[in-house]
Amino acid sequence: MSTITRERAEIKSYITGFLSDSAHDNKSSDSLLANVFRIALASLEAEPIAMVVPDEMDLLTCHLDGVTKTYADGWNACRVAMLQAGNFRENKNSSTNNFREISETSTRSPITLDGWISCTERMPEKSQNVLISMNIDSEAGPLIYSARYLGGTFRRGGIAVSPGNDLRQATHWMSRPEPPQEVNQ
Repeated sequence: MSTITRERAEIKSYITGFLSDSAHDNKSSDSLLANVFRIALASLEAEPIAMVVPDEMDLLTCHLDGVTKTYADGWNACRVAMLQAGNFRENKNSSTNNFREISETSTRSPITLDGWISCTERMPEKSQNVLISMNIDSEAGPLIYSARYLGGTFRRGGIAVSPGNDLRQATHWMSRPEPPQEVNQ
C-alpha cells in the first residue's frame, strides 16, 4: 500500500464515512457522488504505478548476430537511465539543465538590408561620410544617423560613436547614397 499522508488520511476517512452512511445508497440523489467517492477511495488504496525496468542483458541473453555487444550495451545504458530517473531532482543550477539553444533558433535570423555592412565585417575608409545604424536588431527598429568615420570611431556632430553591439554603438554602416543627377533634355 502507498504511503498515506495526513491529508490523504483525512480524505479517506471522509469518503469512508460518506459511503457508510445509509442515506447515500444507490437510490438517493447522491448516488453519483457516492460512485465518485468509491472510485476516489479505490485510487487512494491502490498501489502507485511503478515504472517497469527491464532486466539486465548480457551477451548470453542477447540474440542478435553481429551486433550483440553493441545492442546489449545500449539496452543496459537505457536500463541504467531508467533506474536513475527516480533519483533526479529538479534543480535550476543542475548541470543537466544547462542546455544551450542553437544560435539559429535562439535569436532572430540575421537579416541585413541591401547596402548595410556589419561593423564586425569591415569598416569604411578613413574620413568617409557614411550612414550608421545603431542597434539594428532592437525591437524598436534601427536608429540611422549620418556620420564620418575617423579610423576607430564614427563622428556624429559633436558625439563620438564607437562600433560594437551595445545600445549606444554603431552596429552597421553604409555609404551615403549619391544625390540624384539632374537630367538635361
